Amino acid sequence: MVSKFLSSTPDRAQCGTPATPYTALIYLMGGTPVGRFGINAGASAVIETAYSTDLSCYCQVVRAATSEFIRNGASKVTTTVGSNNITKGIEIGGYANLDTACCNFDFYELIIYSGAHTGYEKMQVMDYLQERYATNFGVMKDSPYNLKEKYDGIMLNSVDYKDETTYKRKMAFAKYEFYTTDTNILIKANPTLQLGGSGSSLLTVFIDNVYFAQYYLYAFTEKIIFLPVGNKKVTLMEGTQAGVSGFDSVVGTFLTSVKCKNITKINEVSHPEKLVCIGDSISVSDAATIPETQGFVRLFEIENSKNIASLGFGFGQIKHFAGTSPLVTRTIGYLTSLFALTTTRKIVLIEAATNDWGVANTAAATFEGYYAALLDAIHTLDATIEVFCLSPLIRGDAKEDATLDDYRTRIASLCTARSTYCTHIVGKTILTYPDDFANAVHPHTAGHKKLKDAVYAVIYP
Repeated sequence: MVSKFLSSTPDRAQCGTPATPYTALIYLMGGTPVGRFGINAGASAVIETAYSTDLSCYCQVVRAATSEFIRNGASKVTTTVGSNNITKGIEIGGYANLDTACCNFDFYELIIYSGAHTGYEKMQVMDYLQERYATNFGVMKDSPYNLKEKYDGIMLNSVDYKDETTYKRKMAFAKYEFYTTDTNILIKANPTLQLGGSGSSLLTVFIDNVYFAQYYLYAFTEKIIFLPVGNKKVTLMEGTQAGVSGFDSVVGTFLTSVKCKNITKINEVSHPEKLVCIGDSISVSDAATIPETQGFVRLFEIENSKNIASLGFGFGQIKHFAGTSPLVTRTIGYLTSLFALTTTRKIVLIEAATNDWGVANTAAATFEGYYAALLDAIHTLDATIEVFCLSPLIRGDAKEDATLDDYRTRIASLCTARSTYCTHIVGKTILTYPDDFANAVHPHTAGHKKLKDAVYAVIYP
């Protein structure tokens, strides 16, 4: 019998009783949950064989131990049946023994999709599995619960767009960094962007500045992250964003909790240089396979160790940053905060513009007024700030027309009139459509790399 795990129904009621063994399956494919099932396992070997080609080692190895744990009312027990099922799962999963399975991070990607199980209960399951590992092999593992809240809400290279009480809307690619020797942490976030972007509902983890993994998150649901042993620098990075109506409408993945045993938080310190990009979905790397490592702005840091901040969001327009006097003031306030600890070179890259015509149909003269107001306000804030204005990339739709060319001409003219601090970067000829694009307006991963190289060469000749 196959029964769905429904968030409104307790797992035990769905899947059986202690007298009727059942198995909880965790069905993940490529990190994305695509199924939520429980199986009443009358013949575990048959079930394991039937699903061996469909499910990864997540299910095969963990199945029996999870089932055993739940059906006994969350009591830690060891039975011959459970042991045999684990052995069978190891064989199907392609592992030589329990030791190699437990040492593989995939083994711990255990999520039971049900409202009947809290994050704490999931941690109990993980603790049980780790205890079995320790018993069998005499190796002590950290307990993933009894963790303490360590999140203070202050992230690197970010500002708060809006306080929503239970979470704060922050900038794309905001980072929470710390050193720790812990091997597991528990996080929560509120992912308000569920569809539409390649980074939707994701939080990215870096270990010692190297990409480690991405995790799908659900609103305020606790997620266990298992880390390598030893002292390491951990970066939790919020992903790409969209904001149809500007700052207050920004949706993304917003971190709300980090629980662990011991960390040394990394706070921002004075630095000689920073680049802030005012942009749209291109600047937050929509259509790059992994926006956090392959988007053109992020590549400034990944490839060249530049200190960057992304003051932008999908659907972003110059109108959102400078369409009114209060918006100009707000944008300048954000720049003030972002450059507060920058001691020598301050750089603003303006990539936004294409959506003012492509989405909002803003008249060219009106657009020019917004753009000029933004440039002048930046210069008034700090005359040492260098501004680089990337005019719109080529498009592959009907909005690639005379008006968009007029936008480009006006941006060039604005930069010429402010040549002491503004530099125009011709965007239309950097990429080729369709060769460098994933769709009509967004570069694909290789296109982001090509764009980054061209822009970087101008800013850092």
